[in-house]
Amino acid sequence: MLKPASLEGGDSLLGLDLAATSSAAVRGTKSRENLLQKRKTHPGHFSRAIMAQMLELYGGHRLGRPPSAQTYLELSGGDQHQVMLGLIAWTVARALDEAAAGEALASADTLSLLLLFPEQTAFDNGSCEIASLLLFARDPPSSLWSNRHSAQARVLGLRPFTPLAKEEWTTTLLAYMREAQTIKARHAELGHPGAGVPAGGGGGSASSTGAPPAPLPKSGQKPPDPNSKRQ
Repeated sequence: MLKPASLEGGDSLLGLDLAATSSAAVRGTKSRENLLQKRKTHPGHFSRAIMAQMLELYGGHRLGRPPSAQTYLELSGGDQHQVMLGLIAWTVARALDEAAAGEALASADTLSLLLLFPEQTAFDNGSCEIASLLLFARDPPSSLWSNRHSAQARVLGLRPFTPLAKEEWTTTLLAYMREAQTIKARHAELGHPGAGVPAGGGGGSASSTGAPPAPLPKSGQKPPDPNSKRQ
C-alpha cells in the first residue's frame, strides 16, 4: 500500500510501505547512509581502510619493503583486457603513493594530468594512445596486464569483489541494491499513472477501436447518429 515514508536522514523509499521490503534491505539503506555520513565527517577513513586491506594482502614482510598502491597493482595485475582502466588505476596509485610520501604538489600534478586523459580519449573516439602520452609517465610494469582471475585466485580464491573493498561495504551495497529492485518491482506491479491513455496522447477524437473520427457535418445538416447502422 502506498503511503509517505522515508528513512531518517537517508534515501527516500519512494512512498512504498517499509513492510514491503525485507528487514535486510532496510538495514542496507540505513547502513549505506551511515557510510555516506562517514565519508563526509571522517576524512581519511576510507583511504586508511583501503591501505589496511593492501597491507593484509601484501604485507611488508612478504615484500621486503612497505606496501604501496603501485606495488599492489603490480602484484595483483588483472587489467589484461582493460588497458584504459589499467592506465587510470596505475596513475591514481601513483598519486596516492606521492601523497603518502608527502609530495602533495607531485600528487596534484599527477591527478591534474589524469584529468586530461578521458577528455583526450573522447576527442580520439575512444583511443587512449595520445591520452596515455599526456600522463607524462613511464610505462607500467608488464605484470599490470596479466589475467585478473589467475593473478588474484592465488590470494583470494573466487571472491566476486575487489579485494580492497571491505566486506562491510559490499554487503551494505548488495542489501541496498536488493531494496532498489524490490521498489522497482512494486512500482511495476502497481502500474504507472496514465497507463490507459493511448499512445500519442490522450484527448484525441479517435475511437477506442482505432477507427478515424467521423467527418464534421455540413452547415445546416444534423450530425450522424453513431448508433445507426450503415447501409
